[in-house]
Amino acid sequence: MNIYEDYNAYMVDMKELIKRLEETNSGVYVLLEDVLKVTKYIYSEHEKGSKLEDVLEEIFEAGYGYLSNVLSDLNIMYQDYFASNIDLFNYYAPLIVYSIYLEDYRCHLQAEELLTEEREEFIKKVEEEVDNVLANKLPFDMEMIDAWEERILNIAPKGDKFEPVYIIYSMIVEELRLI
Repeated sequence: MNIYEDYNAYMVDMKELIKRLEETNSGVYVLLEDVLKVTKYIYSEHEKGSKLEDVLEEIFEAGYGYLSNVLSDLNIMYQDYFASNIDLFNYYAPLIVYSIYLEDYRCHLQAEELLTEEREEFIKKVEEEVDNVLANKLPFDMEMIDAWEERILNIAPKGDKFEPVYIIYSMIVEELRLI
């Protein structure tokens, strides 16, 4: 099975979750929307037999990797943490988005060789706090996210230009004129 067949099979498996998030205007959908547009476009071009530039193949591969990680996490949270209750899941959407953002940030630091032991431990501690709120369905407010983000910014490398994956893909959507 090639990556395109694997992608298609995975999207079929995740179709219900994606549909549910889109139909309920879930705040979590922002993590997926543009990555889905780009990967669907490239998949469609592949299926038509178009010759894809190497950069598009790399974008597809990265997008599919991101989608498989994020959708897997979202599916676990949706089913296990929130017993497939979309209203409860959507209530916690800001925290879920922040949780995915933290993971993305840690991966960015690691790829840029900026992930020190101190930073990794610090990010893991914040991730555990966020996960505790989600897993136990504790009350939360946006000030909690602001406080966590302030703590993260205090350990961020000077001059680091982090862009979350979903923001990068929104720029790719514009570049490919998929709007």
